[in-house]
Amino acid sequence: MNTSSSQPYRLPTNNISIKVLAEGAANVIYQITVDSTSREVAKTNKDYDELEYLNGKLLRLRKDVPTTAPTSESHQQWLGYILPLFEPEQLVTQELVYIGHLNVIPGLNTDLRRFDNPGGTSTSNHLAPPPKGKFYRSRAQSGTFLAKDDFGLLVTDMTPRKSAQETVVEFKPKWLSPSREIPPQAIRCRTCALHARRVALGEERKNTDLQSYLCPLRLVDDHPQLKFESYLASASHILHKPRESPAAQSLATWIHQNALLKRLRDLQTEYDLKASLQSEKASHELCVAMTLRDCSLYIRMDQHHHVTEARLGDLDYKSAHKHSSWKKKEQELIDEGWYCGRESKELKQPVGQCLLSRKV
Repeated sequence: MNTSSSQPYRLPTNNISIKVLAEGAANVIYQITVDSTSREVAKTNKDYDELEYLNGKLLRLRKDVPTTAPTSESHQQWLGYILPLFEPEQLVTQELVYIGHLNVIPGLNTDLRRFDNPGGTSTSNHLAPPPKGKFYRSRAQSGTFLAKDDFGLLVTDMTPRKSAQETVVEFKPKWLSPSREIPPQAIRCRTCALHARRVALGEERKNTDLQSYLCPLRLVDDHPQLKFESYLASASHILHKPRESPAAQSLATWIHQNALLKRLRDLQTEYDLKASLQSEKASHELCVAMTLRDCSLYIRMDQHHHVTEARLGDLDYKSAHKHSSWKKKEQELIDEGWYCGRESKELKQPVGQCLLSRKV
């Protein structure tokens, strides 16, 4: 492969198949298969070894929703604002891919309409192939479709390799560091306060079990005697396995020994000091901070439950247009007393799950 080529990779015109694999609020992930016997493949990208180049990559296409920007623009933001913050092996890497010559978007949108299943539940909001090749859209995603865009992204394939008997788990670390702007008497972190409010108000979130959540502060607990217990509780929650299981023990050890989550926490803290949710406008620093607070962590484990790879993804630079909703949500948590456990009596929720309430 010629890595010096300045032109974006172009998907072959013929002899490829694109299969929907997963869907989120802003993007759809596709698996690409190339016919290795095709001569057309070799002609499309003279500087690339086609099969080798697509190996280990998935195709990500953006949806036509207000929160997404043109792919070429969002990719430049990722290159400039996110990539320099981490080591390459810590990120779901991405690169621009040209698809404009394929005119593939209308057909893929037709497929999404066929997959619409408004009354059903989704198996697609994680990077693992749906059972028996079936794909159903969640109620939350139904009715949204791909944007007309000449570019997509080739991203690191973090799906489990069946031949290796792997497991891949995905979760959102969320706010690993409490904002400096929360009340000093707070006994709930941002995630726990928001969770308590949603449970109390009966807000139904698609594909979310409101009674099951993870206090993110436990992932980066620094207490000398109690931190491993926090890591073990976190691992058990993430894997849906008992604490004494080999998988939970192994993941807890990885959380303890690996620096990735602590690096994410430190970056959140750094950008929180430079930004404010109370400001009239969203600064660049606030957009980076909110990006870091809404990413996903993909962890690959082998058949012996050892962590072999861990990467952060979904790090699309947040739009400043979301500032009003960020500010409104934060003000509600403060004004209604959710941070300090002072919510109204009829909405009262337990606070013991949050690490901020720990009395040691």
